[in-house]
Amino acid sequence: MPCAGSPYHGFTCYPNHCPSSAVNQCSYLSSQSLQSPIHNPERMRILTTPRRALTTPEKRDYISAVQCLQSQPSNLTSLLPGSISRFEDFLGTHIVSTNSVHFVGHFQPWHQYLVATYERELRQKCGYKGAQPYWDWTLDVTTNSSIFSAPVLDPDTGFGGNGPYVNNAFTPRLAIPGRTGGGCITSGPFANLTLHLGPGTNVENNPHCLTRDISPLVTNKALSFAAVNATLDAADFCSFDIAHGGVHLGIGGELGTIADVYSSPGDPLFYLHHAQMDRLWWKWQQMDPERRLKDIAGPDTGSRIRLISKGTGRLQECHDGF
Repeated sequence: MPCAGSPYHGFTCYPNHCPSSAVNQCSYLSSQSLQSPIHNPERMRILTTPRRALTTPEKRDYISAVQCLQSQPSNLTSLLPGSISRFEDFLGTHIVSTNSVHFVGHFQPWHQYLVATYERELRQKCGYKGAQPYWDWTLDVTTNSSIFSAPVLDPDTGFGGNGPYVNNAFTPRLAIPGRTGGGCITSGPFANLTLHLGPGTNVENNPHCLTRDISPLVTNKALSFAAVNATLDAADFCSFDIAHGGVHLGIGGELGTIADVYSSPGDPLFYLHHAQMDRLWWKWQQMDPERRLKDIAGPDTGSRIRLISKGTGRLQECHDGF
């Protein structure tokens, strides 16, 4: 089970510092549906890389691998009746695990494991040769409008941009200031993507498009260098992941796919964002490795998961910022 210090970051694993197999094999469904546990993570992961450092052919190779995974048949129709692809198997696993892996101490390592397994599938099923890229969003929020011209949203070599503006007729769970979209994305390689799981907890066949609802007001505040520095200045794990919601709510707004706490992996940007979160977690740990490699915090409320810390790991009441 990958944990902080694993080869996911290109460093040697410290198994004695991992909190009880990180997340007790993530959850029963994840360990079954994603064909885990992983007994030798060193054979699974290679160095992650910043997306901006990829060449144009490498960017296209990654997108092609994601599209390939979207064409591979589902292994999980008995558990996720609406899933039609391996890509949607990951989406569905997140949907049914959400209540067990959000607002809990094991939020961060569980999502690390999901991204690691997703990357393995890209290589094993679709012949991808590179590493899972991360999106360093701090480089794309330097002005009020720069998020719209972010390379990761490029219609040719990126993931496409915003959806057209849609007036939200419903009272949102969380009102997002400055939202600009909400409709189906109209550019990029996923403009015609049909998702079959979600929104929300739905795992039946429910065809719908990928939507984005970008808010520069949110991205500029939540994804800035200042926000990241505040995260890295956190004294303990409980305070660490305040930057997490910046992409979900800044790119997803009120109506975007990635803003849905259950079905956010329907947007392929999800995996680049969580690779970045994992990178920041590792960076934070390396500022005080003796203490922080053991530091895990948050309520243990999962219905299928129990978090049992080793060493000086501790549980506190905190939330993951989604």
